[in-house]
Amino acid sequence: MSGSEKELSVVIPVYKTKISLLNRCIESILNQDVEDRPYEIIVVVDGEKENEDILLGCSILQDEHIRVICQPHGGEAAARNNGIDSAKGKWLVFVDADDYLPVGSLHSMIEVAEKENADIVVGNHSRVYGDNKTGIRYYTEQFVWPSDKSQEFMKHTLSMGSDQGTVWAKLYKTDFIKDSGEYLDRDLVNGVDQEFNVRIVLHSPRIVSIPDDVYSYVYNPSSVVRTFKSQYYDVSMRTVSAIRDDLKSSTLPADSVKRIFDIYCLDRLLMLLMNYVCNPHAPWPYSKRKQVFHAVCRNECLSKALKTIPLSAIESKTRRIIIGFAKFNLFLPIYCACSLRYRQLKK
Repeated sequence: MSGSEKELSVVIPVYKTKISLLNRCIESILNQDVEDRPYEIIVVVDGEKENEDILLGCSILQDEHIRVICQPHGGEAAARNNGIDSAKGKWLVFVDADDYLPVGSLHSMIEVAEKENADIVVGNHSRVYGDNKTGIRYYTEQFVWPSDKSQEFMKHTLSMGSDQGTVWAKLYKTDFIKDSGEYLDRDLVNGVDQEFNVRIVLHSPRIVSIPDDVYSYVYNPSSVVRTFKSQYYDVSMRTVSAIRDDLKSSTLPADSVKRIFDIYCLDRLLMLLMNYVCNPHAPWPYSKRKQVFHAVCRNECLSKALKTIPLSAIESKTRRIIIGFAKFNLFLPIYCACSLRYRQLKK
């Protein structure tokens, strides 16, 4: 292996991140047990002027393992794509700048990837709310989806409320992504990771899931997802349409594709209810929120999913209750439940 080649590339897109959080993120990578493997950390700074304080004040960026790439401000998808193009490692991992990795996570994924000749390794993660950390045990054992069965993994990529569509908590074979020619869609704003992973899975990778906790996702109440945006509905439905179009290339039976898509639509409905209709920062009185709720539920894709998917197919009791209220156009209990959830997350 030449000096320019690496076994692992870790890509971190950075945009106006607190230096303390970026330090924690990078330190969690430097503290992984991969010293025997040549690795690089690619920090893609999304806008030199917008992130001047980070470039001038974050001394950890001088570490020998780190390469800093500055790009004109173009968004997280553009930054991750830049990271893909720049990666020299055999394996590729994405980490958000305000999140961090548990000790041993990279070693666990690489070890399994090499043993199973995997193109993608996926693991569990934890959600961090302030001082509280909750493990999300989605995968309970190691499992292999061979290439000819990999599209069955689509049900996990588009599952409800599981975070399985994200690019984090995954290890990708870099050449597999580059050879596929797939990149994150810069024209999408919401659900970009899921849409990218759908297209990746359509290239029939060999996928291995493991029960290890490989990622710590830090809840950020001021993130782009949770900040009220008047165009949130439009950008969400644009991604829904893109994924619907992507799924037309699937080799899965048509009824399976429809069910997977309908489940995904219910997940998008829940996101719309929480982050759009019931967002406490929305400048709407209750009557307006109720009106918007009914308009959202009349969307063709969302209304079909509400009619098609039985409540028994929804594993989470809380989500099952909310979707049940939506099926019967009952907005008041949905609004109360979402308001309570926002208050809990602020604590």
